[in-house]
Amino acid sequence: MQLGQGDSKGRNVELAWFGPTDGCWAWLLQHFERVSQLSSVEVRGWLEQQSEWSSTTVAKKGAARNAASKTKAPNDSREALLIAAFEHRNDPRLNVWHSAFAEFPTSSSRIATVLGSDWQGHRRTLPLPDTTESFYWFQLFDRIIPWVLRTSQSEQPAASLRKSKLAIGIGGTGSGGTNPRVARLLEHYGWYEKTIEPLATQNQLAWIVSDHREHRMAWQETLVSYGVRTVSSRPGDGQFWATPDLIVIDCSARDDPPSEQISPSMRDVVIHARGMYPDAFLVLADPFPAWGRWESLLQLGVDALIPRPADFAGILVSWQLWARGNANHAILP
Repeated sequence: MQLGQGDSKGRNVELAWFGPTDGCWAWLLQHFERVSQLSSVEVRGWLEQQSEWSSTTVAKKGAARNAASKTKAPNDSREALLIAAFEHRNDPRLNVWHSAFAEFPTSSSRIATVLGSDWQGHRRTLPLPDTTESFYWFQLFDRIIPWVLRTSQSEQPAASLRKSKLAIGIGGTGSGGTNPRVARLLEHYGWYEKTIEPLATQNQLAWIVSDHREHRMAWQETLVSYGVRTVSSRPGDGQFWATPDLIVIDCSARDDPPSEQISPSMRDVVIHARGMYPDAFLVLADPFPAWGRWESLLQLGVDALIPRPADFAGILVSWQLWARGNANHAILP
């Protein structure tokens, strides 16, 4: 599944990337068709364009800032999205990012940061402005892809967005306004309501596989609310009267402590489900995301990987994209 080509809503999606490009990052970038790699100087130019500083003001700040002002982001920065990715807390890109953000303050809704595995559980050690979206690398399907689509489809110009309730100052609220993170969350779910097509999910069948009754119930309640029929079972079962369109595997790792290796029981569950229904969209939830394990699961036939907890509505957006691509034999945004 790739983004950036297909219907008019996604045809012009362009992603600017400031971050590493190996390992899990290479896998993430493969899902986007139009990606421009930014250097340290170029990302400063990008943020300068977003902050709408005049060239006269920039010229007074010295040669370094002049170099940034002459750097052109791919096309117009108002029409593209910027993601800054940091592998770990000692990533040298962090200093560049903090310096550029301080020099060219911006509250653009078209900028996001993505954090590597080393950040898990330590997110507070990287102060992030409330107006900037942030994700972990393993939230590609349930959060990053929906964010790219939602932001790229916004018809509101960048300048107007900065004055709206969705972007009230760096790290705080405006006078009587809503905290940007709260407002963004409300917009987030409002966009889901308009994007997840009832006809696309109506009469679709989902099979939920979990060794926890609470997980099965949570998935079923969410999917039913979008018109998806559901069946559920414990691992090892699954002979149904109809072929499921969606398979969700949300099981505990029952063999070994979390590691880079797939537990034998999880491997068996995935192989069993994929063998029974080779054409279904197979989603696997992993409570302890690790790139080595996820890479192996992809090779076993998993289509989408999500953390726990995951954004259920977000994974439905990715499912729709996958289903459209399979039906039309085309890459869709």
